[in-house]
Amino acid sequence: MSIDHNRIKVADLETNQPNQTLITNSSGELEFKDINSIKADSYNGLDYTQEGKALDARQGKVLKDSIENLESSLSEKENTSNKVQDIEINKNSTSAFPSIKSIYDWSKSNFKTWILGIENFSSTLYTLNIENINKKTVLSSASPVTITIPSDSEVSLPVGTKKEFIQKGSGLVTINGSGISFVANIPLTMINGETRTLTKIDNNTWSVAGNRQSSQIVKGVYFVSSTGNNLTAEPGNPDKPYLTLDAAITPFFADPNSKYIEILSGSVFYIDAAMNNGTTKKFDLRSEFACTVNVTTTNSYTVNNQYFNVEMPLGGINFNPNTAAGNGFNNSFVNIKSSWIEFSSTYQAGWGNSSEANLDCKILNVKITDSGGIFQGTGGGRKINIKANTINFRGATYLVSYFMNLTLDFDNLTHDNSFLLMNSAFTSGDINHGNISSVAPYNNSNFNYLHGNNVSINFKGKSTISSNISINRHNCNGTCIITGIASYPNSDQLISVSNNFPGLMFINANITTKTLIGGYDLSKSILFSNSTFTLLGGYFISYLETGSLRTYDNVTAEFVGNNYIIVQNDNQNITYDEPFWQSTNQPTWNIKNGIIFTNGVISPGINIQRRILNQYNSATIVA
Repeated sequence: MSIDHNRIKVADLETNQPNQTLITNSSGELEFKDINSIKADSYNGLDYTQEGKALDARQGKVLKDSIENLESSLSEKENTSNKVQDIEINKNSTSAFPSIKSIYDWSKSNFKTWILGIENFSSTLYTLNIENINKKTVLSSASPVTITIPSDSEVSLPVGTKKEFIQKGSGLVTINGSGISFVANIPLTMINGETRTLTKIDNNTWSVAGNRQSSQIVKGVYFVSSTGNNLTAEPGNPDKPYLTLDAAITPFFADPNSKYIEILSGSVFYIDAAMNNGTTKKFDLRSEFACTVNVTTTNSYTVNNQYFNVEMPLGGINFNPNTAAGNGFNNSFVNIKSSWIEFSSTYQAGWGNSSEANLDCKILNVKITDSGGIFQGTGGGRKINIKANTINFRGATYLVSYFMNLTLDFDNLTHDNSFLLMNSAFTSGDINHGNISSVAPYNNSNFNYLHGNNVSINFKGKSTISSNISINRHNCNGTCIITGIASYPNSDQLISVSNNFPGLMFINANITTKTLIGGYDLSKSILFSNSTFTLLGGYFISYLETGSLRTYDNVTAEFVGNNYIIVQNDNQNITYDEPFWQSTNQPTWNIKNGIIFTNGVISPGINIQRRILNQYNSATIVA
């Protein structure tokens, strides 16, 4: 083919002809042509599939309008008025159209997209709910952790719900739930490094799966669990625990190498077997779970010099023998530390003389009607230490009896009928005294709630004793020292009966009551040091006598430092003189080493050894 026709002269290119372009004509020759006369081969539509056609500009406008309409639809809430919401019912329909939300909800329900995030949990009480079921929970507490699965009546979780837990911490984790059935062949507990996956398979029924560490054999430990088996139990193996405490107690005492019994679940257990084997072998029961132990045996709990130890900081123990018998704690060393302790009406104390006992709990329930109380002695000074946040007395009950050396610490005490903290003048102790209040059927009649003999009473904070109760000093030949702030607004008197031995002392005390010291024959000396007394209509001291020729000590009241006696009405008598019987001498107050400030009046039957005696609202010096 000749190419001469493709040659264009330079002169032709230099010709000044605007809007010209080079084209190839039908003969294959290059020539200039007016650009406005050229037409593109275009197509006005979006359905053409062959190459070589240009898109008409009008279709660009169509595309732009379509994009804008789509953006507007996406920015608005979906119109579901003509769309079905229940896909399950309409899943086989060929004409129903679901909404986007219904598709999401149905997919989530059927495909169980339950791991949506990681939840870190460092506390000790975890309850499953709607908000946390879709998270994998990592536990990190070093203390015991309790996981509670709610019943269907509490939280409605659909069948198929899953939940996974991982124990990263060192605390023992326990899974439980009231009214829940667990299907599992692994423990409902887990330790560091273990996982548990819970799946709801039916109403109030969950399966439990997961990994578990190989349990270590603990020689000398007898394990008990609500998932145990008495026939297959192996001492020292926490994977094969006993089902009942009675089944574990017998071989525990028979084993010379046994150390203690440990409860591995938060369930209710019973003890009907004897907790001693006639030797001094230690009975030792422990648990880190919120379990309950009911002691129903009528056998003696302990024998002479035996140790009885219970450590259940989250659990409780109830001494509830089937019949009343003197079976409780003979001359033995007792240590019980638990969340709560209860002694029922059928409990009767054993006798002890020298062994020490310790009770430490949040709640102590005492229903003992036997006068021996929890502990009683035979002539020695048995030390009894009791510490409780709350003590509840129900019935005419007793705490400790004869020949005890009691140390008692409580924040609050409630009672319905009469009760005695110290049942005898032959019992001594130290009392860290809290509040006392009554519940029905208490009839508000006055009674003595402790014997003030060789006892120190320290009121904690500002104690309120709203019951009509008193301290008995009859036949108390030891000291009774009272300190701290206390209000007895409903008591007829704080100190009752006779004060026929010296040793009653108020030191840095602040007491509010009707009458401070009532009773009769108050012939012995009483010490008041830097104390304040507010009397609600009664007397500071009532010198009532039961017969003639009463002889008072040379000094019946001694005041040291600044002492204040406040009565409701100015110039009211703060003392009561015996009007009938003639005594051999008169009561005498010594205020040489202190001062009495009062707005009341000391009756003329009192001898005063003084330097000054002032009144609040008067310049009168009481002679």
